[in-house]
Amino acid sequence: MKPPEPQPTWVFIAHTVLHLADLKAGEESWWCVDRSCKPGEKAFIYRPLKGIILYLEILELLKPGDTFCNSYQMGTAQIKLLNVFDPPISSKELKASAARNEGFIRRNFQGKAFVLNSEKTPAVILALAKQSTNKTIKAPALKVDKPARRVSKV
Repeated sequence: MKPPEPQPTWVFIAHTVLHLADLKAGEESWWCVDRSCKPGEKAFIYRPLKGIILYLEILELLKPGDTFCNSYQMGTAQIKLLNVFDPPISSKELKASAARNEGFIRRNFQGKAFVLNSEKTPAVILALAKQSTNKTIKAPALKVDKPARRVSKV
């Protein structure tokens, strides 16, 4: 029996994430997706000047009609938030990683939706997120001058 083909993973470019900013991993909501998306597929959301901020799964496509997403020539889907990346995965990190040959990176993040070409790229992005959260930010040490010692004369 032939193993099932892996489902594509998407990257959606979004200047604002509206209500998704308040969600936590595991919660469900709706989002605008490419009309060729299918239930079970996963997607990252990239915010310009910030980076990849969210990872989600498409649960079902909602009926087309007069929806918010229709005005962007996209479909509306019920989604489940899988991960919130804080800090976001920056474009600089993506360009320096094994994901650098993906179309959305080569096109400098111009567009609305991209299917990842390599099956390995989602794992690369998730590994970058893990590295980012493990980094500790060290504040520069402050040099504190000790007050001069008073010498009393007797």
